[in-house]
Amino acid sequence: MLATESQTREKVIEWLGDFLDAETTPYLGKRDEPRFYPWSAALELKCDGRVVVARGTNVSSSGVGFVCKLEIPPRSIVEIRCIDDEEDLWIPIRIQHSTQSVGSFKVGAKFLFDD
Repeated sequence: MLATESQTREKVIEWLGDFLDAETTPYLGKRDEPRFYPWSAALELKCDGRVVVARGTNVSSSGVGFVCKLEIPPRSIVEIRCIDDEEDLWIPIRIQHSTQSVGSFKVGAKFLFDD
């Protein structure tokens, strides 16, 4: 089930709760929020009718970084969830960048809030 805006915010807060004492990435660049790492959550992505597995690399209150084998073009809207999550909530995200690496793509995405 696709998460509502309030469910998306609650899920992001839940994911960030694991990082109350964690390191943040000192480099913000164009980012508004610090990223927390390592975040090696097992993820699933729903993209173009396919579900693919990904691995989280970092998370912030505004977005998520992950690695996957599927090339996803920037500006694509996809859905993401943690595999271990008991809720069946798919969180909508917009792909900001996708960089080819060895055997996979490093992807950065923003959570979609109605703000």
